[in-house]
Amino acid sequence: MQDSETLPKDDPLAGIVENMLNGVAYCRMLFEDGGPSDFIYLYTNPAFHEQTGLGPVCGKRVSDVIPGIRNADPQLFQIYGRVAAGGKPERFETFVESLQSWFGVQVYSPKPDHFVAVFDVITERKELEGRLRLQALVLDQIHDHVTVTDLAGTVTYVNEAEIRALDSPKEKRLGQHVSVYGNSPEADATQQEIADATREFGAWRGKVVNARADGSHILIDLRTTLVHDDAGRPIAMVGVGTDITERHDVEEDLRASEERYRRLHESMLDAFVLVDMSGRIRDCNASYQAMLGYSSDELKNLTYVDITPARWHEEEARTVAEQIIPNGYSAVYEKEYIRKDGTVLPVELRTFLLRDRNNRPEAMWAIVRDVTERKAIEARMQLAQQIFDSAGEAIFVSDLQGHLLDVNAEACRLAKYTREDMLRLRNVDLVTLEEAPRIAPELAQCDTGEVAEQRWVLRCSDGATIPLDLVVQRLPGDRHLAIGRDLTEREKVLTQLARARDESEKANRAKSRFLAAASHDLRQPILAINLFQDALSKTNLSKEQKRIADYLSRSAHSLSDILTELIEFSRLDSGVTQPSLTPLRGEEIFRNIETDFAPLAMAKRLRLKFFFPRKELLLLTDLRLLLNLLRNLIDNAFKYTRAGGILIGIRGRDNHALIQVWDTGIGIAPEHLDAIFDEYFQIGNPERDNAKGLGLGLPIAKRLAQTLGCHISCRSRPGKGSVFSFCVPLADANSSF
Repeated sequence: MQDSETLPKDDPLAGIVENMLNGVAYCRMLFEDGGPSDFIYLYTNPAFHEQTGLGPVCGKRVSDVIPGIRNADPQLFQIYGRVAAGGKPERFETFVESLQSWFGVQVYSPKPDHFVAVFDVITERKELEGRLRLQALVLDQIHDHVTVTDLAGTVTYVNEAEIRALDSPKEKRLGQHVSVYGNSPEADATQQEIADATREFGAWRGKVVNARADGSHILIDLRTTLVHDDAGRPIAMVGVGTDITERHDVEEDLRASEERYRRLHESMLDAFVLVDMSGRIRDCNASYQAMLGYSSDELKNLTYVDITPARWHEEEARTVAEQIIPNGYSAVYEKEYIRKDGTVLPVELRTFLLRDRNNRPEAMWAIVRDVTERKAIEARMQLAQQIFDSAGEAIFVSDLQGHLLDVNAEACRLAKYTREDMLRLRNVDLVTLEEAPRIAPELAQCDTGEVAEQRWVLRCSDGATIPLDLVVQRLPGDRHLAIGRDLTEREKVLTQLARARDESEKANRAKSRFLAAASHDLRQPILAINLFQDALSKTNLSKEQKRIADYLSRSAHSLSDILTELIEFSRLDSGVTQPSLTPLRGEEIFRNIETDFAPLAMAKRLRLKFFFPRKELLLLTDLRLLLNLLRNLIDNAFKYTRAGGILIGIRGRDNHALIQVWDTGIGIAPEHLDAIFDEYFQIGNPERDNAKGLGLGLPIAKRLAQTLGCHISCRSRPGKGSVFSFCVPLADANSSF
C-alpha cells in the first residue's frame, strides 16, 4: 500500500480491497513519549467513505479530519497504538463518539508503526440487539407464560414467568421439542397437534396441562401465533399462556370479560376492582371474586363500604378525600374485607382515580392483594424474634465485615454487655487476642456453604473469659450466624471425668499387674497338683478312688486352662506385650494352624480349609501374636460348630491383608454382637461352667488385635454361622526374611 487514496494497479489485491463492502483504512501511527498521539491515513477504500461519511482523508491526520477524537474516543488510540507497536491482531466492537456510530473492527499491523483497520458499521445491529434485550426484559416482566419455538417446534425462548410457574430451569426446555411440556387427556390437543395447527392456520387457542418440577399440574389457557418476517415468510411460533388453575371454575366469566379488559386483566395476577364515586362496584376480575367468595353479579349489588369492616370506614374515607381525589392515586395502604362467608380478609391495595372528559372524578379502580400469607409470615417473624430473644443459647448475627448486626439476650448476658453496646462491636472484639486470627479463615470456610463448629473463648466486658461451643454458618443476604453454647459447666464435668478415667486406668493397670503376678505364683502349686495326680493314678486304686482321681485331673486341667487365660489376658491388659514386626508369608501361618487344629477337626468330624489366592502376599506382623489371635478365633469357632467346617482366608485389600475366620456354627444373635468381646461374656453358658472357659477367648483376641494395631469385626446369622475379620499391613515385596 502507498500513501495515496488508490492502490497500485499492478497490486493483485487492489480490485478486491476497492470493492470490499467492509471499510478499510491503512494508517501510520504517530507516537509521542512512547504513547500513541495521532495517526495519518495512507489509504482508504470506497466503503470507508460510505460507512463513515468522511471525504478524502489520505495524507491527513485523524485529529484534523475529526477534531477532538482523541479525547472523545481514547479507546481507538489505545488499541491501534498497541497493534501498531507490534501487538497481535485484535477484533473489537466500539461506539465512536465522534461519529455517533457503532463499529465492528479488525486491526492488524503489516509493518512497524503501521496498522490496517477493517470495519463495518454495526449501529443498526446494536440498536436491534438493544431492542431485543428490551423486548426480552419486557417479556420477563409480564405474568403470562411466553414460549418461542422454531417452525419445527424446538423451544428457543421461555420467559421468567414460565420458569417460576414450572419451578424448573429453562435449560430443561431450551433446544427440546415442545413435547417436553407433556401431553394430558385434559388438554384440548397434544403439543404436536398444537404446533401443526399453528403452522397450518397461523394461530391456535385452547387449554393445555403443564407439569411442574414437583410433578403437580397447572392448567394453562394457551394462545399461539405464527410469526412472519418482513417478507411475509413464517419464521417462528409464539405461545402465550395464562395460568387458569385457580380460576377454572369461573372460566366462563373470564372469557366474557376478556375482550373488554384483555390488556389490563392479562397483565395482572392480583385482584382488580372498579367502583363509581358512590362506592358501588361496577366491575372486577375473577381474582377479586375468588378472594371475596362472591359472584360478579352479587358484587355489582354491593359497595366497597358494604364489604369493609366498620372500623376502616373513617380511615378509608380520609384516604379518598386527602390522597385519591387531589393526587389521582393513593399510596399503598392496608385494610380488611368481609368475605361472603363472614370471615375477615386482610388486604393491601392501591387506588387510582379515573376522570371523565370534563376532568371530573368518574370512578376509582384498585389493585388488591391478599396479604393473609404475609400477615402470617409477619406473625411467624414476631414469634421467631421472641424465640430469638428468649433462646437459651447465645446468638450473634454479623455482616461480612464482622460488624455485629443483632444479638440475643443470652449473648448479652454471657458477654456482660448491653445490646446497644454489643451492636457497636465487631466479632474480633468478642474473642481473645490469640484467637482473633482464626476468624477470617473460618468465615471463608462458611462462605463455601460449610457449617463450622469449633470451641472459642468469649471475651467479656469485664475481661473474664467463657468457653463456647460455636456453630457458624453463612446466611442469605451477606450475613453470618453464630450460635454458641456455654461450655463452662460441661468442661468442668469433662475435667472431672478425665481425672476419674485416669484414676480408673491407673487402678486397672495395678489390677492387671497384680493379676499377672498372682497368676504366675499359682502355676507352681497347680504343677504340683498335676504331678501328684499323675503319681496317684499309677497306684492301685479302687473304682471309686479312680473316679475321684479322674475328677481331680479334669479339675486340675480346667484350673490350668483358666490360669493360662488369666495370665495371657493380664499380660495383654497391662500393656507389657509389644509386637515385633517382620515379613511373613501366608502359607507359614496356615502351616502352623493346620498343625494345631487338624487333629481337632478330624476328631470333631469337621472340615478345616484354607483360602489364600495370592500366594506371594507378604504380611508385616508378629508371628507369635498373630498365631495366638487366630488360635483364639479358631478355637472359638470349633467350640460352637457342630457340623460343616471352618475356613481361614487371607486376601489382599489395597496395602493390607484381610484375614477372616468363617464357621458354620450356631451363630450369634444381633443383640449379642456388641458384647461378645467383653470380658467373661459367654453365650450358652448361663450356669458359668468353668469347664467351658471364663469367656476370655474373644477379649484376648481383641487385645491381641489391638496390640497388632488392627480391629476385629464380626458378622453373624443365627443358625448359619459367623465370620470374624481383621486386617494387617502388607510388607514391601522387596523385604527380606
